[in-house]
Amino acid sequence: DVRHVYVMLAVVIALSIAAVGAVLAVSARSVVPPVKAMTAAMGSLAAGKLDTEIPGRDRRDELGAMASALAVLKENSAEAQRLSADQSQVHEGQRRRAEALEQLCRAFDAEMSQGLGDLAASLQAMQQAVQSMARSAEETAGEAGHATEAPSQTATSVGKNIRPRVAALL
Repeated sequence: DVRHVYVMLAVVIALSIAAVGAVLAVSARSVVPPVKAMTAAMGSLAAGKLDTEIPGRDRRDELGAMASALAVLKENSAEAQRLSADQSQVHEGQRRRAEALEQLCRAFDAEMSQGLGDLAASLQAMQQAVQSMARSAEETAGEAGHATEAPSQTATSVGKNIRPRVAALL
């Protein structure tokens, strides 16, 4: 009878080992491939490939929950990339506007510098003309003074010469 117990025990152990092996084989087929697919999808998303398909989303177990969480992560990453692109466009627009404003300021500054330079040259020419006119006026006044003195001197000279002759005639 002990032998029979040992045989029975050996059969139970063999069946248990076979059952555990079968459970492990079934588990490996139902868990390992989806986990490997999920790992590949995570790696692809981590590399920035947002067009990656998330496997196992239709499952109702833990792998399905992981797939749903990974899908949310994928959507959030896509939204972050879109917002980043929008922000880049806004910054580019601001940079272009600032550059255009800078060019306008430079052009205005150049025009104002040119205008002020022309004004300074005109003022200098006017100052020279005024000085020239002042010299001419002084010269004309001097000549006019000489012109008014000449008839007076002539009259005095004539008067001096004529008086003695008129006196001699009278």
